[in-house]
Amino acid sequence: MAKQNELINEEIAGLHSANVVSGERSEIKKAFVEPTISVPVDVLEATTFFQAATSGATN
Repeated sequence: MAKQNELINEEIAGLHSANVVSGERSEIKKAFVEPTISVPVDVLEATTFFQAATSGATN
């Protein structure tokens, strides 16, 4: 895993330096990885939890 991260960092650095040389700025976008879950999720319960967690409610 560390070697893979090192290669990715080198690739990003190379892209960045190429953009600096040519005077262009572009955003580096990562490929979307669809998350997978191993258990069913109660969407209403999860929504209620996250709404309470982000609003600062103290139930």
